[in-house]
Amino acid sequence: MELENLVAQVFSDSQWEIGFSPESFLLSAPSQSEAFRLASLEPETLAMWAHKFGKVATLIQYPGGDSYRIPAAMAESEVTMGQETLVLDPQNPLIEIYALSLSPCLYQEIGWFLNNPTQPGGIVRVVDNQQVAMSYANAQKSADFTASAGVKKAVSWKRGDFWHPGDLNDFDRDWKQQLEPNNSNSWIEYKWRSFDPELGRDSEDGWIEFANRYKLLVDEFGNSYHVSWNLGMNDIAKPVGV
Repeated sequence: MELENLVAQVFSDSQWEIGFSPESFLLSAPSQSEAFRLASLEPETLAMWAHKFGKVATLIQYPGGDSYRIPAAMAESEVTMGQETLVLDPQNPLIEIYALSLSPCLYQEIGWFLNNPTQPGGIVRVVDNQQVAMSYANAQKSADFTASAGVKKAVSWKRGDFWHPGDLNDFDRDWKQQLEPNNSNSWIEYKWRSFDPELGRDSEDGWIEFANRYKLLVDEFGNSYHVSWNLGMNDIAKPVGV
Protein backbone atom coordinates (compact mmCIF):
# COMPACT_ATOMS: atom_id res chain seq x y z
CA MET A 1 0.00 0.00 0.00
CA GLU A 2 1.51 3.35 -1.08
CA LEU A 3 1.68 6.20 1.40
CA GLU A 4 -0.77 8.27 -0.67
CA ASN A 5 -3.39 5.59 0.04
CA LEU A 6 -2.39 5.41 3.69
CA VAL A 7 -2.66 9.16 4.12
CA ALA A 8 -5.95 9.29 2.20
CA GLN A 9 -7.27 6.66 4.59
CA VAL A 10 -6.02 8.63 7.57
CA PHE A 11 -7.59 11.85 6.31
CA SER A 12 -10.92 10.12 5.66
CA ASP A 13 -11.15 9.35 9.38
CA SER A 14 -11.51 12.47 11.51
CA GLN A 15 -10.02 10.61 14.48
CA TRP A 16 -6.57 10.69 12.83
CA GLU A 17 -4.33 13.76 12.85
CA ILE A 18 -1.21 14.60 10.83
CA GLY A 19 1.44 17.14 11.78
CA PHE A 20 5.10 17.85 12.45
CA SER A 21 7.45 18.26 15.37
CA PRO A 22 10.99 19.63 15.04
CA GLU A 23 12.33 16.10 14.52
CA SER A 24 9.38 13.96 13.41
CA PHE A 25 6.59 13.52 10.89
CA LEU A 26 3.65 12.93 13.26
CA LEU A 27 0.63 10.67 12.85
CA SER A 28 -1.85 10.51 15.74
CA ALA A 29 -3.94 7.33 15.75
CA PRO A 30 -7.31 6.87 17.50
CA SER A 31 -6.12 3.63 19.14
CA GLN A 32 -3.05 1.49 19.71
CA SER A 33 -4.34 -1.19 17.36
CA GLU A 34 -4.71 1.33 14.52
CA ALA A 35 -1.25 2.73 15.22
CA PHE A 36 0.25 -0.77 15.15
CA ARG A 37 -1.56 -1.65 11.92
CA LEU A 38 -0.21 1.44 10.16
CA ALA A 39 3.31 0.96 11.51
CA SER A 40 3.43 -2.66 10.39
CA LEU A 41 1.94 -2.15 6.91
CA GLU A 42 4.55 0.07 5.26
CA PRO A 43 7.42 0.99 7.59
CA GLU A 44 9.82 1.72 4.71
CA THR A 45 7.31 4.03 3.03
CA LEU A 46 6.70 5.94 6.25
CA ALA A 47 10.46 6.13 6.78
CA MET A 48 10.83 7.54 3.27
CA TRP A 49 8.39 10.32 4.05
CA ALA A 50 10.21 11.23 7.22
CA HIS A 51 13.32 11.56 5.10
CA LYS A 52 11.58 13.65 2.44
CA PHE A 53 10.36 16.09 5.08
CA GLY A 54 13.84 16.37 6.57
CA LYS A 55 12.77 14.62 9.76
CA VAL A 56 14.59 12.00 11.81
CA ALA A 57 11.59 9.67 12.05
CA THR A 58 7.89 9.11 11.55
CA LEU A 59 6.15 8.95 14.92
CA ILE A 60 2.77 7.20 15.16
CA GLN A 61 1.21 8.28 18.44
CA TYR A 62 -1.77 6.68 20.17
CA PRO A 63 -3.82 7.39 23.33
CA GLY A 64 -1.89 6.94 26.54
CA GLY A 65 1.16 8.92 25.50
CA ASP A 66 3.03 6.10 23.77
CA SER A 67 4.05 5.82 20.13
CA TYR A 68 5.65 3.71 17.41
CA ARG A 69 8.82 5.26 15.97
CA ILE A 70 9.97 4.55 12.42
CA PRO A 71 13.46 6.00 11.75
CA ALA A 72 14.09 7.73 8.43
CA ALA A 73 17.21 5.57 8.17
CA MET A 74 14.95 2.62 7.32
CA ALA A 75 14.27 4.19 3.91
CA GLU A 76 16.00 2.65 0.94
CA SER A 77 18.88 4.62 -0.55
CA GLU A 78 17.07 5.06 -3.87
CA VAL A 79 13.48 5.84 -4.77
CA THR A 80 11.81 6.02 -8.17
CA MET A 81 9.54 9.04 -8.70
CA GLY A 82 7.85 8.96 -12.10
CA GLN A 83 10.60 8.41 -14.68
CA GLU A 84 13.35 9.77 -12.45
CA THR A 85 15.39 7.81 -9.92
CA LEU A 86 16.67 9.89 -7.02
CA VAL A 87 19.55 8.92 -4.78
CA LEU A 88 18.64 9.92 -1.24
CA ASP A 89 21.26 11.85 0.67
CA PRO A 90 20.68 11.79 4.46
CA GLN A 91 21.95 15.38 4.58
CA ASN A 92 19.67 16.43 1.74
CA PRO A 93 15.91 16.09 2.36
CA LEU A 94 13.52 17.31 -0.34
CA ILE A 95 11.38 19.83 1.55
CA GLU A 96 11.58 21.66 4.88
CA ILE A 97 8.47 22.28 7.00
CA TYR A 98 8.18 25.06 9.59
CA ALA A 99 5.35 25.94 12.02
CA LEU A 100 2.69 24.15 9.99
CA SER A 101 -0.38 22.08 10.83
CA LEU A 102 -0.95 19.82 7.84
CA SER A 103 -4.42 19.73 6.25
CA PRO A 104 -5.54 17.58 3.30
CA CYS A 105 -5.12 20.26 0.63
CA LEU A 106 -1.70 21.26 2.01
CA TYR A 107 -0.67 17.62 1.91
CA GLN A 108 -1.43 17.61 -1.83
CA GLU A 109 0.66 20.73 -2.46
CA ILE A 110 3.59 19.44 -0.43
CA GLY A 111 3.28 16.14 -2.27
CA TRP A 112 3.66 18.01 -5.56
CA PHE A 113 7.00 19.47 -4.46
CA LEU A 114 8.14 16.06 -3.25
CA ASN A 115 7.36 14.60 -6.67
CA ASN A 116 9.05 17.53 -8.46
CA PRO A 117 12.23 17.89 -6.38
CA THR A 118 14.08 20.06 -8.91
CA GLN A 119 11.49 22.86 -8.81
CA PRO A 120 12.32 25.68 -6.35
CA GLY A 121 9.33 27.00 -4.48
CA GLY A 122 7.36 26.86 -1.29
CA ILE A 123 4.29 27.79 0.71
CA VAL A 124 3.65 30.97 2.73
CA ARG A 125 0.88 31.48 5.31
CA VAL A 126 -0.95 34.67 4.33
CA VAL A 127 -2.07 35.93 7.75
CA ASP A 128 1.49 36.60 8.95
CA ASN A 129 3.57 36.16 5.76
CA GLN A 130 5.35 33.24 7.42
CA GLN A 131 7.04 30.70 5.19
CA VAL A 132 5.85 27.24 6.22
CA ALA A 133 7.35 24.96 3.54
CA MET A 134 10.34 25.31 1.26
CA SER A 135 11.78 23.03 -1.38
CA TYR A 136 15.45 22.18 -1.00
CA ALA A 137 15.78 23.01 -4.70
CA ASN A 138 15.94 26.65 -3.55
CA ALA A 139 19.35 25.98 -2.05
CA GLN A 140 20.70 24.45 -5.26
CA LYS A 141 20.99 27.87 -6.89
CA SER A 142 24.19 29.36 -5.55
CA ALA A 143 23.04 32.90 -6.40
CA ASP A 144 20.16 32.56 -3.94
CA PHE A 145 21.09 33.57 -0.38
CA THR A 146 19.03 30.57 0.78
CA ALA A 147 22.01 28.45 -0.26
CA SER A 148 24.34 30.17 2.19
CA ALA A 149 21.84 30.46 5.05
CA GLY A 150 20.53 26.92 4.66
CA VAL A 151 16.92 25.89 4.07
CA LYS A 152 16.28 25.01 7.73
CA LYS A 153 17.00 28.64 8.65
CA ALA A 154 15.55 30.27 5.53
CA VAL A 155 12.13 28.64 5.92
CA SER A 156 11.72 30.41 9.28
CA TRP A 157 11.88 33.84 7.63
CA LYS A 158 8.79 35.94 7.04
CA ARG A 159 8.39 37.95 3.83
CA GLY A 160 9.08 41.18 5.66
CA ASP A 161 12.49 39.80 6.65
CA PHE A 162 13.77 39.81 3.07
CA TRP A 163 11.30 41.46 0.65
CA HIS A 164 11.70 45.02 -0.61
CA PRO A 165 8.92 46.76 1.40
CA GLY A 166 7.46 48.55 -1.61
CA ASP A 167 7.29 45.35 -3.63
CA LEU A 168 5.59 43.56 -0.74
CA ASN A 169 2.93 46.27 -0.53
CA ASP A 170 2.32 46.06 -4.28
CA PHE A 171 2.14 42.27 -4.18
CA ASP A 172 -0.41 42.34 -1.34
CA ARG A 173 -2.58 44.69 -3.38
CA ASP A 174 -2.30 42.71 -6.62
CA TRP A 175 -2.95 39.20 -5.29
CA LYS A 176 -6.03 40.35 -3.38
CA GLN A 177 -7.45 41.75 -6.62
CA GLN A 178 -6.46 38.94 -8.97
CA LEU A 179 -6.28 35.56 -7.22
CA GLU A 180 -9.27 33.28 -6.69
CA PRO A 181 -8.83 30.67 -3.94
CA ASN A 182 -8.44 27.00 -4.88
CA ASN A 183 -8.70 27.73 -8.61
CA SER A 184 -5.92 26.03 -10.56
CA ASN A 185 -6.45 28.48 -13.43
CA SER A 186 -6.05 31.52 -11.17
CA TRP A 187 -2.40 32.53 -10.75
CA ILE A 188 -0.16 35.55 -11.15
CA GLU A 189 3.48 36.01 -12.05
CA TYR A 190 5.27 38.65 -10.04
CA LYS A 191 8.80 40.07 -9.91
CA TRP A 192 10.06 41.34 -6.57
CA ARG A 193 13.33 42.54 -5.12
CA SER A 194 14.91 40.92 -2.11
CA PHE A 195 17.78 41.59 0.27
CA ASP A 196 19.87 39.03 2.13
CA PRO A 197 18.49 38.89 5.70
CA GLU A 198 21.95 37.98 6.94
CA LEU A 199 23.31 41.29 5.59
CA GLY A 200 20.28 43.50 6.16
CA ARG A 201 18.34 45.94 4.02
CA ASP A 202 20.99 48.66 4.28
CA SER A 203 23.71 46.54 2.70
CA GLU A 204 24.88 47.33 -0.83
CA ASP A 205 25.38 43.60 -1.43
CA GLY A 206 23.03 40.63 -1.52
CA TRP A 207 20.17 42.11 -3.57
CA ILE A 208 18.32 39.75 -5.93
CA GLU A 209 15.29 40.11 -8.20
CA PHE A 210 13.04 37.04 -8.15
CA ALA A 211 10.34 36.05 -10.64
CA ASN A 212 7.71 33.76 -9.11
CA ARG A 213 4.32 32.33 -9.99
CA TYR A 214 1.67 32.31 -7.24
CA LYS A 215 -1.70 30.76 -6.53
CA LEU A 216 -3.99 31.13 -3.51
CA LEU A 217 -4.97 28.16 -1.37
CA VAL A 218 -7.61 28.20 1.39
CA ASP A 219 -7.62 24.99 3.41
CA GLU A 220 -10.45 23.13 5.10
CA PHE A 221 -10.02 25.22 8.26
CA GLY A 222 -10.16 28.61 6.52
CA ASN A 223 -6.40 29.26 6.57
CA SER A 224 -5.02 31.02 3.48
CA TYR A 225 -1.68 30.19 1.85
CA HIS A 226 0.29 31.26 -1.19
CA VAL A 227 1.90 28.43 -3.13
CA SER A 228 4.79 29.70 -5.25
CA TRP A 229 7.16 28.39 -7.90
CA ASN A 230 10.38 30.22 -8.70
CA LEU A 231 10.79 31.02 -12.41
CA GLY A 232 14.18 32.71 -12.21
CA MET A 233 16.39 35.22 -10.43
CA ASN A 234 19.23 37.63 -11.06
CA ASP A 235 21.57 39.80 -9.02
CA ILE A 236 20.74 43.50 -8.92
CA ALA A 237 22.18 46.66 -7.40
CA LYS A 238 20.68 48.00 -4.21
CA PRO A 239 17.53 49.95 -5.17
CA VAL A 240 17.61 53.71 -4.75
CA GLY A 241 15.82 55.03 -1.68
CA VAL A 242 15.89 51.86 0.38
